[in-house]
Amino acid sequence: MIVLGIIIYILLGLAYTVIINYCIAHFTWAQNLVQVLFFPICLLILIAGLLLSATFGRGNTRYRY
Repeated sequence: MIVLGIIIYILLGLAYTVIINYCIAHFTWAQNLVQVLFFPICLLILIAGLLLSATFGRGNTRYRY
């Protein structure tokens, strides 16, 4: 189940980069916003991925069939 958390983390990262590329392609003012928010959002995605993998791992060991 830790693999599921890693997959969710990778998908979130991919979605974030796609959104950034779309914003940069269509809005020039978004470049400044991306530069300001890039590191906090990357940290949030990393923490969310770690929390998801940790909770899925605990649930998997607790409710083993």
